[in-house]
Amino acid sequence: MAGCIGFPDLHPKHGPLVRVGPNHISASSPEALRIIHVEKLRISPMYGILQPQLDGAILHNLFSTQDVGYHTMHKRAIGGLYTIPALKYTQVKIARCTALFPQRLKEFTRFQPAVINMSATILLVRFSYRSNLFQADWIPRDRLRCARHL
Repeated sequence: MAGCIGFPDLHPKHGPLVRVGPNHISASSPEALRIIHVEKLRISPMYGILQPQLDGAILHNLFSTQDVGYHTMHKRAIGGLYTIPALKYTQVKIARCTALFPQRLKEFTRFQPAVINMSATILLVRFSYRSNLFQADWIPRDRLRCARHL
């Protein structure tokens, strides 16, 4: 390419997906990304690096497996959680939990210095995120019990 071209200038000329470097693609819109995700593309061997192992045996998971059948079976079960509408719905809940975390840490140390077990605290934060994300909104508020740990 002659000269320096910004990414927005590339899309009208070359299409919605443009390779801009090794292992890098520029997408002109979220709809353009669907082209990649809808196609039956072979899973890259790079994902093998991500596969966890235990005692020399590979532990498969949805994001690192190269087994197309395993991936397809599990993706169907939870794929709806990773759609744009689902992520937009959970974004508000994630923001609420993220804002709450530093407030709770300040409360622990408001009156005196405190030693905080961060391993246990992060475990409780993870639980709080999960419970907030997957809490059924149709359950009446008075029937829900809030975790007082955090």
